[in-house]
Amino acid sequence: MKGVVLAGGMGKRLREISGGRNKQTVEVNGRPMIEFPLKTLGAMGCTDVTIVTSPEGYAPLKLLVDYGGQHELNVDWAIQPEPRGMGDALYQARYRVGGVFPVLCGDVYFDPAPITVIEKPLLVCHSFEGGRNHIVVDTHEDGSHEVVLRPTKANSDRAIVGYVFDEEVFDFIPTIKPSPDKNEIEFADIYSWYINERGATVADFEGMFADMGTPAGIARVEEHIRNRQA
Repeated sequence: MKGVVLAGGMGKRLREISGGRNKQTVEVNGRPMIEFPLKTLGAMGCTDVTIVTSPEGYAPLKLLVDYGGQHELNVDWAIQPEPRGMGDALYQARYRVGGVFPVLCGDVYFDPAPITVIEKPLLVCHSFEGGRNHIVVDTHEDGSHEVVLRPTKANSDRAIVGYVFDEEVFDFIPTIKPSPDKNEIEFADIYSWYINERGATVADFEGMFADMGTPAGIARVEEHIRNRQA
């Protein structure tokens, strides 16, 4: 099975640490950040991975993954020419993956792997401090789900943190209108389409999750690893 890692971010929230370089090159507990989602995909059953990154991020990431990586995955690469959102980043992998495939962002940490059986589209959710900085899912009393792009205190903190898509997503992405404020292809539209039109499952992850795109997230991961090794 093949997975996808979206690793194009320049780390605005990590600028003091990253110096403006691709954030997935930042060290977390002595290892490049990119290794953690790669290991997670391996634990989910992937043998092959496409990493989508920016033109600027390609060379440093490839060096770390190809020559310093502690993984047993076959890795290939896709380039997102311009920063036009996560939906556009995923679209760059359209000729690399098929069938049903998992997708992770390059700055997420899971312990253990959130999915072990991958058969159909799935959205993995996790409630955590800072979850409202992400796209969240509200589940109503009737069991229906609503995707909220910019949640307020009234909304859930149940953030969508991992995804299983299928190749039909590549037919849907070109129909998405770019966001008016950023001119980006938002993942929120993809989530809503999967929930409302494709009947995707929404499942909660109860293990350890962290967003390593912030200094606090990195510190949490490093503390978790130290405690696990103690």
